Amino acid sequence: MKNPSIKWGSYLAATSIIMMLIIYIIDYKLLVSMWTVLVSFILMILFPVLAAKEKRAELGYLEYGQAVMTCFIVLLISTVVSMGFQNLLYNVIDTDLAVKIKETIIEQNRGRLEGSGLGEDKIDEILESIESKSYDQDFRAFLTGLFAGSAFSLIISLIIAIFVKKQRPVFFNNDTNDIEKELISDSNE
Repeated sequence: MKNPSIKWGSYLAATSIIMMLIIYIIDYKLLVSMWTVLVSFILMILFPVLAAKEKRAELGYLEYGQAVMTCFIVLLISTVVSMGFQNLLYNVIDTDLAVKIKETIIEQNRGRLEGSGLGEDKIDEILESIESKSYDQDFRAFLTGLFAGSAFSLIISLIIAIFVKKQRPVFFNNDTNDIEKELISDSNE
């Protein structure tokens, strides 16, 4: 693939889907584990950085705006494809998964809240709030997730771009750098 953003976005999407599928097969409860979230977050940083480095090596520079766009496209591709697969997982592969995830989240929070020293009334109020939320993956949830994922992707891209950017040299020609050419020819004589 010529475009590093599309290449690395596709790699991240495939990695996310494979990871989600393996975790689902091992134990669906791990889908809402902090470890899963942490690994996903690390991948969300790693793959855009790799795409930006490849783009920077290809161009010889990578200005801030280009770095943001490169990273954002990687994350956007992954968000759309991963959310599409998640929708398939919840609505076709395992139609009871939303209910199971909700029960898992309630169990996890009950344990944390009981250990926190909160009163029983407050714990019940928090758990009722969690229970009243819908975990269904319908079209509305897909659009909401897509919007939130895109916004989060943009924020992550803005931050990553700070670290991977490289200013265009002052005397830079897109084909080749004339100064470098001249230096190379002088050293060969």
